[in-house]
Amino acid sequence: MFTHLKSYLQTNFEKMLFEAAMENLNSNSRIRFSNFSFVMRELIDVVLERLAPDSLVMKTSWYEKPKDLNRNVSRKQRLKYIIQKEYDDIYFQVLEFDIKAEINALNQYHSLLSENTHLSEKCFNYSEKDIQMLLINFVDKINSFISLFDKLKDNIYECLELFLFDDLKNAFFDQTFDDLDILSTHTFVDNWDISSIEDIEISNNVFSGSFVGTVSVILQYGSDRERQIGDGMVSYDTYDFSSNFSFEIPNIQEIMHQMNLNVNNYKNHISVLKETFIREVINIIEIEEPNINTSSFYK
Repeated sequence: MFTHLKSYLQTNFEKMLFEAAMENLNSNSRIRFSNFSFVMRELIDVVLERLAPDSLVMKTSWYEKPKDLNRNVSRKQRLKYIIQKEYDDIYFQVLEFDIKAEINALNQYHSLLSENTHLSEKCFNYSEKDIQMLLINFVDKINSFISLFDKLKDNIYECLELFLFDDLKNAFFDQTFDDLDILSTHTFVDNWDISSIEDIEISNNVFSGSFVGTVSVILQYGSDRERQIGDGMVSYDTYDFSSNFSFEIPNIQEIMHQMNLNVNNYKNHISVLKETFIREVINIIEIEEPNINTSSFYK
């Protein structure tokens, strides 16, 4: 029933809280469901605090001390850090990803978990049937919260993949690789086609991953003059390849400074900012020598 949630529990305290919540649910107390709901909600907050501790959230460029709370970090800010880390909101504008709306949706689901944490005459008189129905509803909300949480992180990676497809192809075109060069007198790359980007990681401001695709080539045998007199020929072929890439994420603030943009006017220049950011990525991206499967050429 709580398999998805339990996969997020790491510390002994988190696991003990979960067991305590289940003990409350299975007790004979007339307020057992309220006690269960309260501990489960607190458990979620404990996990969020582990994933987004105050010390890290408060170091981000986007952090602001909550005005209406008696604590340094709000739940929304924790959710934002877990999804966005320390990266500026502007990065997500460039990715055309509405991070604010997604964080609001996450927070709304979390708030729904509080519905039965407060004691009332109604919850004091819940029947066993009522509790079973409430439990089904509660589990559904927990699963919806975690599913949305996971989906949001996946959506960001999908945006990053789309963002990188053309960058990787453009970065390839200026390079020559021995595996292709030895196939003919003159080997020309007609197109690099990236089919998928995988194993994406972001660590210490370095973005890395692997990708696979196909490369279409023009194979010319003989010189241009030999071809003119009929002694040369041209053929076309396509080969599968795979490779790894990495790059240090460009400083978006420095790019904005170079473009004479600031926090007050950058939203009116998002398309130009995105183009500049992409050019910067292409200039610094490092691509390993691809593993090109040319075995079909030798058959």
